[in-house]
Amino acid sequence: PNVYVPSARPGARAPHVVLDGAPLFDRLGRDFSLVACAPVDEAAWRQAASERKLDLAILNLAQPRVRALYGADCVLVRPDHHVAWRGGAGQAPGHVLDLARGALNAVAA
Repeated sequence: PNVYVPSARPGARAPHVVLDGAPLFDRLGRDFSLVACAPVDEAAWRQAASERKLDLAILNLAQPRVRALYGADCVLVRPDHHVAWRGGAGQAPGHVLDLARGALNAVAA
């Protein structure tokens, strides 16, 4: 119980990583943040966030060590710095944001 193992599983606190001398947490937005370790359709993510009146920061971090630490192409981080979702870069942004904010019926998800 006294050993911390970083994990980007949904529900876990986003793992700490230093990028260009600053912690990743300093780059996260005030609401949801998408940590993109692979190319994503930023316009689609911004559109989906705008439709849901969410402030979304998109961090393009195509670095192998970040991808290895986070274990997915994309990780959606909640305002409390916990992982809401992680998955592939091709996921539907609106669906992911709805899942993350609890707007979908669990049966339909």
